[in-house]
Amino acid sequence: YLSYPLITTIIFCTVYIFSVAAFIPISSLLSILAGVVFGLLKGTILALFSASLGATISFFFVRSLFYQSALKFRKKRFEKFSDNFKAHGSTYLFAVRMVPVFPFFLVNIFMALLPIKISQFFLASFLGMAPMTFIFVYTGTVLDQINSYKDILTLNLIVTLSLIGCIPIFLKLIFNRNFSQKQDD
Repeated sequence: YLSYPLITTIIFCTVYIFSVAAFIPISSLLSILAGVVFGLLKGTILALFSASLGATISFFFVRSLFYQSALKFRKKRFEKFSDNFKAHGSTYLFAVRMVPVFPFFLVNIFMALLPIKISQFFLASFLGMAPMTFIFVYTGTVLDQINSYKDILTLNLIVTLSLIGCIPIFLKLIFNRNFSQKQDD
């Protein structure tokens, strides 16, 4: 990166965008790599824009090329997703992006089958993915500081890895509580 910053950035963003658009589940690892290579601020910006753009591309392709065939395979899981989106709109997409309730590739597919503008999809995805992207990129910056086995058991690394494990669980509890109750009412 230090020798070829522009080329490295372009390659990284291209790989990230392609992996998300092609439903290859490596975005968490790429976000951590962004922290290692680019640092916290630049890594977060690059990872977040790349993830959002990749998700929007997959959304666009499903809506443009596979809309009719995807409609035939609607399952119970999609119906629940669809009902929640109809009840809560973009807030539901934002929440789904923050909490790993559904795999991200399914969110892209499901959203392509619902009445939402591409710009709305991009913005809600961008904002919803921001907190966890920041945490993963931050993890990369912490991992980059490990130079020996003694560096592994630092408070900073333990707290960061604990956040990665606990925040999604905590958010999922809140998500399930809010969206399950509202649907039952």
